[in-house]
Amino acid sequence: VDSNEDKAKALATAFFPPPPEHTDIDPGGVYPRLVCKFQPITRDTIRRNADWLSMYKAPGPDRIPNVVLVQCMDTLIEFLFHLYRAFFALDTYFGPWREFTTIVLRKLGKPRYDVPKSYRPIALLNTTAKLLSAIIAKQLTFIGEKHEGVLPPTHFRG
Repeated sequence: VDSNEDKAKALATAFFPPPPEHTDIDPGGVYPRLVCKFQPITRDTIRRNADWLSMYKAPGPDRIPNVVLVQCMDTLIEFLFHLYRAFFALDTYFGPWREFTTIVLRKLGKPRYDVPKSYRPIALLNTTAKLLSAIIAKQLTFIGEKHEGVLPPTHFRG
């Protein structure tokens, strides 16, 4: 692997293998009843989760740093509130928010950096999508901890 193009191909192959040809998911499967519904997103929830964002992490494709979202929250809160609520009301998601930028970082202390396993991919998400994802993740965590049977008994963290 000599050129940057060869390195990119090797890393892409290692990080993004082709999907499996089959799945174990039964298309006619029966899902358990809902244990609860998502709580509607509130302005307070948005503000609290924005405060948890790491201020100076690298931005995603939207190129909006977290610090902008946090520092401008008083101005943005009404827009984000109605935007996030609309996603749930309309059962949709803004397509460009699905996009991310993948960067590759070296793993420290590796003896060789000419093999893909010496690197790790990092996905940089769009900032407004990252905030919504954090809100949803906290609700899912709460639901999983509150309602017995949602998570298998062997589940432990992450």
